[in-house]
Amino acid sequence: MNEFIIFFILACSVSPLMAEENAFLAVRDQDAWAIEQVMDHKAPGMLVAESGAVHKVNLQTPTATAFQTQTYHFQTETDQAKVNASITDMGSNFIIDISSDQTIQGWLLKRQSTREVFLRGSGSGNPYQCRIRVNRPYIKDFGLTVYVTEDSDPAFVRLF
Repeated sequence: MNEFIIFFILACSVSPLMAEENAFLAVRDQDAWAIEQVMDHKAPGMLVAESGAVHKVNLQTPTATAFQTQTYHFQTETDQAKVNASITDMGSNFIIDISSDQTIQGWLLKRQSTREVFLRGSGSGNPYQCRIRVNRPYIKDFGLTVYVTEDSDPAFVRLF
């Protein structure tokens, strides 16, 4: 019982001296590196100060720059027709607007380097204009063949 009383008196006399100190400070000092790593990787925007206090910091996240839509104009003239084409490049896809002074019977879009034909179609409601929507990025390797009036040679427009 005497030991218990001595321990109690000693604890009561020392506890006011320890009241100012954080009980977890010793653990934080031992594991400061691990705490900093966790805070850096798990909680962006949080900062551990030297005193052990955690502060929230406003971080600016990088913003993706929007793709600037670009328009390209092309033209070709044959003995039978004058054909204009404009490409509106929207990054992940593009639109080709075709206009001709003769009736557009059809068109063919292909890659010049591989000769791969990947789209073909016929005229639209307006016999002198046509719009083609292509669901792939525009590269400067496309060729457009426009078929005008049934009895003439097709007009080829190089789209690069």
